[in-house]
Amino acid sequence: MAKWIAKHATERSVSAQDVENELFDSIVNRRQNYLVAAAESASVGEQEDNANQAGLLWQMAEQYLIDLKKLGVPEFKRLYGQASYWIGFSRNPRDKALRVQEETLLLNLLSSASLSLSTDLFDCIYPENE
Repeated sequence: MAKWIAKHATERSVSAQDVENELFDSIVNRRQNYLVAAAESASVGEQEDNANQAGLLWQMAEQYLIDLKKLGVPEFKRLYGQASYWIGFSRNPRDKALRVQEETLLLNLLSSASLSLSTDLFDCIYPENE
């Protein structure tokens, strides 16, 4: 993924940071679209297809954040917010699998964070002002 980002940045004459930001936004936004499509599916097959695509994008987010060490508060907030929004959707077996996948990634992100970042991420989950 790192090689693709560098190559894409060079080809587009933009910074690697711009490509990284665009990539992460695309992953999260496209995953949201697949989750919506899964929730609105008319058949089990369609629901499973959309849920599977959402699961693959969640894995891609994990690769981006952990493998490339791109985890920060804004990225965590986006994923945590998305997972929190969909937490009640667990009627279908694939929905349940997505919730487990979400929980696992969030825990992996918290485990991989530095001590100072862990404190900031804790504040995302349990804000002091509320």
